[in-house]
Amino acid sequence: MRVDVSVIICTRNRAGVLPVLLESLEKMTVPDGLAWEVLVVDNASTDDTPRVAQEWSRRLPLRCVREDRIGKSHALNTGIEKSCGKVLAFLDDDAWVDRGWLTAVWTASRREGFSHGGGPVVAVWKCKPPGWMALGGPYKVPCAIVERAETPEFSPGGVLFILREVAIRNGPYRVDLGPGASGASEDTEYCMRLRQRGLRPMFVPGAKIFHPVEAHRLTRAYLVRWRSACGRSEMRWRGVPMGTACILGVPRFLLRREVESLILWWLSFDSKKRFFYRCRYAYTLGEILESFGNRGSRVSPAANDLVGSNVVGGAR
Repeated sequence: MRVDVSVIICTRNRAGVLPVLLESLEKMTVPDGLAWEVLVVDNASTDDTPRVAQEWSRRLPLRCVREDRIGKSHALNTGIEKSCGKVLAFLDDDAWVDRGWLTAVWTASRREGFSHGGGPVVAVWKCKPPGWMALGGPYKVPCAIVERAETPEFSPGGVLFILREVAIRNGPYRVDLGPGASGASEDTEYCMRLRQRGLRPMFVPGAKIFHPVEAHRLTRAYLVRWRSACGRSEMRWRGVPMGTACILGVPRFLLRREVESLILWWLSFDSKKRFFYRCRYAYTLGEILESFGNRGSRVSPAANDLVGSNVVGGAR
């Protein structure tokens, strides 16, 4: 059976929000003659996810497969393996798409030189941002939901769409990264490898995705835990460059930055500045814990290209 585009949705215990995404897919404009499928990868859910998928299979060209190994990267790899499309398009289970999203993905994938791409992500705030959190300026704290727009260092991250043949050549997602493993960065590392191969993503304005920013993602405790997971995850794939001065495998500059962050956290009176340094402390602690004992690991040249991009949430 010919399938042009496989829409891959990895999900775990999100039966309550999954219908919002599926409804947006149902309302899309589908180009004439386009053969497409929705592949829901159920990552060992214990809620009503299988029932929801079954119900929507009557309204969409939807299949559901189960991956019992917990971890988003396991689910992503199963999605690639079980999908049939020439183009693979990944979506978060709690997002929704613009009506023209599928048309934009398919049109872009047929352009000369296309390998992979992504579109804008619009953050939809479900609550008022807390007053202690800076959303811009020098003390901006990266959120778990990142708005994406066209920049010189644009990388699609979790809203990636890619030619199947390119995905196969790029290899699987690392199962030691991402939710269910390190907590973050599975898509960052995957896109880093594409860049290392000399492939640059295409930004497609029409492939617009909306992503809610829920209140639970905006608590101090959540953001501190998430920044720590980001530090640990990104150190895991970046590694420590050869020649870096280390103590027990930990780069000395990280130890200096950790002490500096702690001092500035406790001495800052402005709430936004104080929380920024608290998050930088958590991020750097994650890097330190991951690098401990790992003296000699190398960093990829492509990893350097991504530092400071809108994908890598470094401790700036």
